[in-house]
Amino acid sequence: MKRETRNPNPFLSSAFSARSAVKKFGGFTLFEVLITLSILGVVLSLLYLTFHQSMTVMAETDDRAEVIRQGRMILEKVAGELRGAALISAKEGS
Repeated sequence: MKRETRNPNPFLSSAFSARSAVKKFGGFTLFEVLITLSILGVVLSLLYLTFHQSMTVMAETDDRAEVIRQGRMILEKVAGELRGAALISAKEGS
């Protein structure tokens, strides 16, 4: 004789049958999908912030490099003019 036990809560038994159906067909629950999407959102936000920060630093570095390049060019021009002025005054003095 098989004894049949009956669950007093019909909603509980339907929840278990839904879970077994999900496991049977290999699907995901809504909760799992929402958790996965929220984690993906956090990871993508962090990646975007890192990328944006890198691009900002690169732009600032390029600006500084351009200022340094222009400063060197000006110093070379001034140094060349001073050398030329020193040669002219040395020729006039002899």
